[in-house]
Amino acid sequence: MDNSAIVFSLILFLATIIGISYFIASLIDKHSSPKKQRKTNDTHDGSPKAPKEQKPPEKDYSELNKEIEEVISWIGVSELVNTSEMFEKVLDGKEKEVINEIAEQLSLPMKITTKYSSEEKHNDDGSSTLAEVMVGNIPRYGSKYLKDYPCTITLYPGYNSRSDRFIYVIAHELCHYVLQSLRPRLSDNKKEERLTDLAVIFGGFESAYRTGWQSYTHGNAGYILDENDITYIRRRYESILAERRRKCETISTNYEELLKEQSDLLLFIKRSEILLMHPNEKIAQDDMDAIGRCFSSINKNEIEKINKLLESLEPFSKKKTRYGKMETEENNLAELKKTLRSIELPELTDISVLMRYTDKYAH
Repeated sequence: MDNSAIVFSLILFLATIIGISYFIASLIDKHSSPKKQRKTNDTHDGSPKAPKEQKPPEKDYSELNKEIEEVISWIGVSELVNTSEMFEKVLDGKEKEVINEIAEQLSLPMKITTKYSSEEKHNDDGSSTLAEVMVGNIPRYGSKYLKDYPCTITLYPGYNSRSDRFIYVIAHELCHYVLQSLRPRLSDNKKEERLTDLAVIFGGFESAYRTGWQSYTHGNAGYILDENDITYIRRRYESILAERRRKCETISTNYEELLKEQSDLLLFIKRSEILLMHPNEKIAQDDMDAIGRCFSSINKNEIEKINKLLESLEPFSKKKTRYGKMETEENNLAELKKTLRSIELPELTDISVLMRYTDKYAH
């Protein structure tokens, strides 16, 4: 056997020995090491992981939103009533005075009387009635026939267990008159009562409702009992109120500006009429021509239209506490701007001469 064959045999022998040694070592390690643990929810210290917290599904407020929209389509939304003085009056026993103030806030100029029952009245579900009214065939809300219309509120034990509750209870009963003077009472009594509570809130008594609805000694005072609903309604009330208040301020500002433009237009028409009847050589001929052209182009129907549109917006010159949808008013405002600004008054060389000259005829 030559030397190369001997070397090859030795290498093969050594490789076999190394392979057998590695195999034996791996077997020993496998049997001496703990088994690999199955993947679990355990933490590094062996304790179970807390299950992943599931978020509760978001509540569907679509039905509640429909009810809110229905109510504000009838009564709009009112500024929040400051009831702190009312609370004090209730504590002083001036309930009648507070009832009349609540009626005034709700624009109900009715003749209101109260009856007091010493016996509790229970509903079918076991809850207590705190007050009730029998509305009947009431005149239309806002009509002159509503003035001094008779209204009787029957009050049961617990109606005034708190001053804020009293305000809520009276506002709720009077809101029955508000809604039923605008549309017939619903056959679904629960929905009718919920809508009446919404009328209380959007009628400006949101804070009295929020504190007065809760359960005290004599059961629940309100018909919207879910606290999440109460929170949601409060946010909607604040949001709608802010949006409509902004709209009202925009209309009011524009009204004042357009009123000034209308005043300038009417003054121009009056002075031009005087000038054309009493011409004067001190006024430049170019000015006279421009005045004549403008005066003859002004349509009497346009002036009447401007006056009517301004008249429709006149209520916005005063501070408002109740806001409707204001779509009509916004359309009237846009139309008023368009009509007024379609009439371009001429730029005169010397307006002061014209004004001085026509002053003596203006009165």
